[in-house]
Amino acid sequence: MITERHRCHIKLRVILFLLVLSLASVSCKGDAPPPEVKDMIRAYAESGIESEKQMHQLLIERFVIDAAAEPSVVTAGYNAHTQKALDSGRRYVALAAMLPCIWIYCRVGMYTLDIAKLEGNPYREWIEAYGDDAYSEEVERMLETIDAWVEEVDGGTREAMNASFLEALMYEYAFWDYGYYGDGKDYSYVERMQLP
Repeated sequence: MITERHRCHIKLRVILFLLVLSLASVSCKGDAPPPEVKDMIRAYAESGIESEKQMHQLLIERFVIDAAAEPSVVTAGYNAHTQKALDSGRRYVALAAMLPCIWIYCRVGMYTLDIAKLEGNPYREWIEAYGDDAYSEEVERMLETIDAWVEEVDGGTREAMNASFLEALMYEYAFWDYGYYGDGKDYSYVERMQLP
């Protein structure tokens, strides 16, 4: 059964996804990624944005989600962190902030595709999208890119990348946690960088 928390969770995930796609257009004043990486990120965004919008619109309609719902404290914080990373103008930090979202969705999608019954499943489109081999390959390319970048940066940048990644990872955990507990839980563990 779809609860109000789940409805809100889907709506808020759409907001975050749109921020993730904004990485494709980040110019990173003076720190633009190499053309082949920028092309890869742009291709990732362009290949997924239309199907993502259609899938999320389908889920919004299916679960009668109020598109005007205010973001939760978790989503607002996650969005602020992601936007701050993009606004930093540092490609390394920006992509590090994006990885938990795309990487975890890939892993959850692949796992769910392996165990879920798809026939009649209200989340079928989501499962198929994130459990897809092509999506997994795109995520692997992103991971390879950031692994290569880690090798070429100085210690201070590496620390900034780690901090950006870990904070995003905490928000990603809290985001999924919110899907189960909604507003009735304290999510300040994100700020403490300590899982409950």
